[in-house]
Amino acid sequence: MSRSPVRAAELAPERSREGEYGLSPDFWTHFHHQYWETQGVVLRQTLAQPLVTAAEAFEGLVSAGERYRAGRRAAPISFCIKHAVVQADVGLYLPAPTDDSLAAYAERVTSQIQGQRFGLVAEDVQGDDARLWLRLREFVKNLYAVTGWPGEKAKASVFLGNYRNTPFGVHRDRSAVFTFVLHGRKRILAWPRAFFKDKEDMTNRLGYERYRGEAAALEGEPGDIIYLPTGYWHIGEDASGLSMTVTLTLFMEPHVSPSLLAIAERMVQGRVEAANQAAADALRPGQRNSSRAGIARTVKRAAQALRSVGGDPTLGRSLTAYWLDHVTGAGFTAVPDPLPPRSLPDDAVLRGDPDHPVMWMAAGANELVCSANGHAFVLANGVGFVRVLRRINSGAPCRVKDLVTAHSGTVTRAGVAFVASRKDIRALLEKLYSLRALTDSP
Repeated sequence: MSRSPVRAAELAPERSREGEYGLSPDFWTHFHHQYWETQGVVLRQTLAQPLVTAAEAFEGLVSAGERYRAGRRAAPISFCIKHAVVQADVGLYLPAPTDDSLAAYAERVTSQIQGQRFGLVAEDVQGDDARLWLRLREFVKNLYAVTGWPGEKAKASVFLGNYRNTPFGVHRDRSAVFTFVLHGRKRILAWPRAFFKDKEDMTNRLGYERYRGEAAALEGEPGDIIYLPTGYWHIGEDASGLSMTVTLTLFMEPHVSPSLLAIAERMVQGRVEAANQAAADALRPGQRNSSRAGIARTVKRAAQALRSVGGDPTLGRSLTAYWLDHVTGAGFTAVPDPLPPRSLPDDAVLRGDPDHPVMWMAAGANELVCSANGHAFVLANGVGFVRVLRRINSGAPCRVKDLVTAHSGTVTRAGVAFVASRKDIRALLEKLYSLRALTDSP
C-alpha cells in the first residue's frame, strides 16, 4: 500500500503585493533565496487580484480556438481523450463562440466523446489574449530583477480538463513553472531532479504509485500559485473534477531560438553554427543584468558578434530587432497582435508607461530600430522621433497636437538633414497606440 505524499512548502505573502498582479522586490528576493530552482512551493492567495479569472481565460481560449480553426495560430493546441492525443479535426473539440461558458463547453465536449475524460493544452495563450499578457508582464517585472531574464523565452499555457492524471504521464520540463489555479483544485506530485537517477526511466509513464510516498504534494485552489523548479519530475492529478490552470514557463538557459536561427540561416549562408555560437557567447554575460543599459550592451555585443561572422550589414539590424522584441515583450516570443489602426484626434491625451518603455537603438547613421511590446519597427534616425519617444517613456500625459507641433520639422546633423513631418510624428503616435505603448490618459 502506497504512502501519502509529503506535504509541500507553503508561502502566504499578503504584505508583499505590488499592484494588482505583481509582487514586491523584497518578496522575490526571499523567494529566490529560499525556493528558486531549489524546491517546489505553493503560494497561497498571493496576488491582490487573480492573474485571470476562469471566465476571462475561457474567453482567451475561444479566441485561440477561432485562430486555430482559421489557420492563423502557430502555437500548438492539444486535445486528449484519456491519454490519447486527437490528431484529426482537432478544431471540433476546441472552445467556440457558441460555448456560452466554461461549464457549457465542458458539457458539450464531454458529450462529443461519450462521457470520457478529456484534457486540453493550449500553448502561448498570451498571444491570443492581450489582457493576460499585460498582467503576466506585471507579474514577471520584479521577478526578472532577481532571476535574470529568460535566456530563451517565456510562455503561458492553459491546461483544462477533467483528466485523472496528466495525459502525457510523469515528465519534467527544462523550464521553471508557475501554475496559476483558476478553476477547481489542482494537485501536482513532484520529485527532485535526481530522484529517478538510479531507478527506471519514468518519462511519459503512469506507473508512479510505488513512488507516491516520496513525492511532494503541491495542491492549490483558485487564487493559489504552484511553483516547480526546472527539471523536477511531476504529474498532475484530478483533485476535484474539472480544473483549469494557466502555467507560466520560464526557459532560463541561454539558447538560440528557432527565430534567430532563421535570421542567421538567411543571412550568414553556410556559417550558421559559428554565428549561433558567437551570439550565444555574447548574450551569456548579460543574462542577469535586468537594467535597460545592461540589455542594450548585450544586444550590441550579440549584433557585433554575428555581424563579424556573417559580413551582412542587415544582420545587425535584424538581431537588434529580435533582442529588443525579447526585452519589450517581457521575454515572450508570442505577443498579442497590434490593435486595429486608429486616427488620433488632436485633443487626445495619451500616456506612455515608464515601467515598460519603448526601446530603440541606432542601426547605422540613418536608422533607428525601435520596439514596443514585442513589435519592432524602423524609423529614420531623426532628433524629432527620439524626443517623442523620450517624452512618451517619461509617463507624462501628452496631447497629440502638442507632440506633433513640438517635434516636427527638419534637423541637420553632421551635414545630413533629418525631416520629421507633422504627418510622420502623427503616424508614429498612431503606431505606438496600436502597439499599446500609448494609452488614453484620464
